Amino acid sequence: MFTSDKQEGWGVVLNEAMNSGCVCVSGDKIGAVPYLVNDGHNGLIFRDRALDSLTQKVSSLLTQPERIPELGRAAYRTIADIWSPEIAAKRFVKLYDALCSSDTPVSLWSEGPCSLA
Repeated sequence: MFTSDKQEGWGVVLNEAMNSGCVCVSGDKIGAVPYLVNDGHNGLIFRDRALDSLTQKVSSLLTQPERIPELGRAAYRTIADIWSPEIAAKRFVKLYDALCSSDTPVSLWSEGPCSLA
């Protein structure tokens, strides 16, 4: 279970757990959850501060333990095939090339990674 006080930003713990093939039951307010977890496909998402939602998600794994290996494999594939450092680097190069080949100035981000800052 991955609960949060919403101060972790990306939530690298989720990324690491999924990369290890763990089935994560995660709160919907955690920074990385909307990007990494597809509810019911590669993990489970519960509504923040909704005990009934958390209970339902955990109970579903206890009553259907055969889903655990399937969800764990899908979690691993999400990180290995989509969110890996190698994929990120390739996409960054493509973004760079696209920005360099543009005839008009492009400013995609005002702060953070890939910004002028």
